[in-house]
Amino acid sequence: MLPDAAEDKNALIGFIMQTNKVFYLENDRPYDEWYVSQYQKWEKVVNMEE
Repeated sequence: MLPDAAEDKNALIGFIMQTNKVFYLENDRPYDEWYVSQYQKWEKVVNMEE
């Protein structure tokens, strides 16, 4: 399950950053831990609801 782009934009950005971390770092792209933490918080909430 992925975060909804309309409701959980920050979590979705965090998912993309976490998934592609190596690419971001190897290509001097901005990698922001805050967005990753938003995804991790979202993921915990979704897992509790299941």
